[in-house]
Amino acid sequence: PELTEPVTLGRQSISPQVLNAGREAYVHYCYACHGLAGDGQGPAAKGLRPAPRDLTKGIYKFAGVAAGDFPSDEDVLRIVRYGLGGTAMLQWDVPEQEARNIVQYVKWLGRARWTKARPLLPADAAIPVDPFGRARRSEAVERGNRLYHTTLSCYLCHPAYATAAELRAYGLANIRTNAYEPEAR
Repeated sequence: PELTEPVTLGRQSISPQVLNAGREAYVHYCYACHGLAGDGQGPAAKGLRPAPRDLTKGIYKFAGVAAGDFPSDEDVLRIVRYGLGGTAMLQWDVPEQEARNIVQYVKWLGRARWTKARPLLPADAAIPVDPFGRARRSEAVERGNRLYHTTLSCYLCHPAYATAAELRAYGLANIRTNAYEPEAR
C-alpha cells in the first residue's frame, strides 16, 4: 500500500512521496536480489554468494562509520550507485533522484532499527578516508587478504578469495575442501 505519512529515520523526516518513489525504484532495480520485503530473499538470491543483504535488519557492513552507527545517506548512495566489489551488488546506472529515493526506502525497510536506535552521526564525526589511499591500494588489498585468511580466519566460514597457492603461501596447511563456498552451519 502507498505510504501516506512522513516517517522519521535517524534524524531525518522522510516524506511519503519520497518513500513511495523509492519503493517504485527499489522494485525496478533491487527487488530481484533483495526481495520485495527487503529480506534478501529475492528470486535471484539463491544463486548469489555472498547472499544479498537483509535490509530489514538495518545493519550495514560497508560504511565509513564506527560499528553499530548508521551510515550516512552518501554511504548508502555510493553502494547503490557503484556496487560492492567481490559481491553480486553491481554498479547501477540509476538516475540521481531515483538513487536518492532508493536510499530513503532502504532505510525505511530497516525502520525497526532506524526509528529506535541512536541518530546518525554528524558529518564532522565521520571516519576519515581510507588511510592507504590509491597509492597503496595493492598493499591494502594484500593486507586485507592475509588478515581475512590467517589472523581473522574468516575463510573458515566464508568463501576464500585467495588462490590455493596464496593460501599455502600464507602458511595454511589444511585448506577445507569447499574453501570457495560458504561453510554451512
